[in-house]
Amino acid sequence: MLIRIENEKDIKRFYRRLFWYKSFFFKRVHFETNCNDENIKLIIKGLNIKKRKDRINYVYDTCCDIIDNNTKGKNICGFKDCKCYAQRCNNYCYGCCRLCIYVTEKGCSSKNLACKLFNCEEVRKRYKV
Repeated sequence: MLIRIENEKDIKRFYRRLFWYKSFFFKRVHFETNCNDENIKLIIKGLNIKKRKDRINYVYDTCCDIIDNNTKGKNICGFKDCKCYAQRCNNYCYGCCRLCIYVTEKGCSSKNLACKLFNCEEVRKRYKV
């Protein structure tokens, strides 16, 4: 099934129909698109994964990769001397990062979506997250 996306109206229509595309009605359908939008291509690739567990793993890994690419080379938590912005500003340790075994100078090195999506108030003041 070729999905034609040529303008903003087609994108909105695609997102409205996404629920149905994931259902068992389209279980044996292979989706294709001629759109140049990377987000749409990622969604189409996910729709073509028919096993639910494999699709969930793909979505999880893809989301982590997107977040990592958006923050690549940035130290948004401001880690310095093993303390983040909030810990340096308030002179005491709190938050999840102080006990995390995966924390590095660049932030979280694991593929943990909860850690990547959680940002404290100090980070939200300094960056658009």
